[in-house]
Amino acid sequence: PDPVTVPAAPSNLSASALSSSNIGLKWTNRSSNQTAVAIERCASPCSRFSEIARVAGTATTFTDSGLASRKNYSYRVRAYNSAGGSPYSATVTARTLR
Repeated sequence: PDPVTVPAAPSNLSASALSSSNIGLKWTNRSSNQTAVAIERCASPCSRFSEIARVAGTATTFTDSGLASRKNYSYRVRAYNSAGGSPYSATVTARTLR
């Protein structure tokens, strides 16, 4: 069998405020061999990202909830499989509503 290769980085990541405490994320998966997508968040002022969720490799959306209102949050995602993690997606930022 072919050796497993690290998946490609997800692309087209976007974040949009859904409410004062929820931000919705969407992205495009670029690999067929990924088994999970890790979602990382950093609150403004952003100094360090931390993983907040890991979803199925086929997932392309996630809703981050329980956030503070009128605050900026930055996100990035990366795909995983048994070979390891992909490069990170581009970072996007959204601000929760009042």
